[in-house]
Amino acid sequence: MSYGRFSQERGFSLIESMIATSILTISVLGLVQLMGMAIHQGTLSRTTTMAMAVAEKQLEDLRTKYHKDLENDSTSTELTEGAQTGPSVILSAPTGSAMGAVIFDVSWSVVFQAARQKAVNVTVTPQNTNPQQMADATMTTVFSP
Repeated sequence: MSYGRFSQERGFSLIESMIATSILTISVLGLVQLMGMAIHQGTLSRTTTMAMAVAEKQLEDLRTKYHKDLENDSTSTELTEGAQTGPSVILSAPTGSAMGAVIFDVSWSVVFQAARQKAVNVTVTPQNTNPQQMADATMTTVFSP
């Protein structure tokens, strides 16, 4: 039987341990970056959803005014041809969210088409978010009797 120096050693060498630690560190850093991207996308989705809800509400308000104008045979100032701006809208994030309140500027343009038809384009722009989080949200529709 041979009892040499190498036959008694067991376990990992220092090099093997360092390589395993490096692989583990790189994997954990990749997961941390993935979590950051997931949080960013969640914030983007939430802000975009809020902006689309503001745009949809503005379109519904304008549609209601359009139908009242048809009944009264008049035109309200919000539905005259050209660009219009409305008041800013402040929406609060759900309770427990770190997002805080978001302020949106609302604007719209009206273009007369055929008789009594109007194309309406509503644009909602966030005031207090950075441009990488959200661009303008836009909805377009045509009002007709």
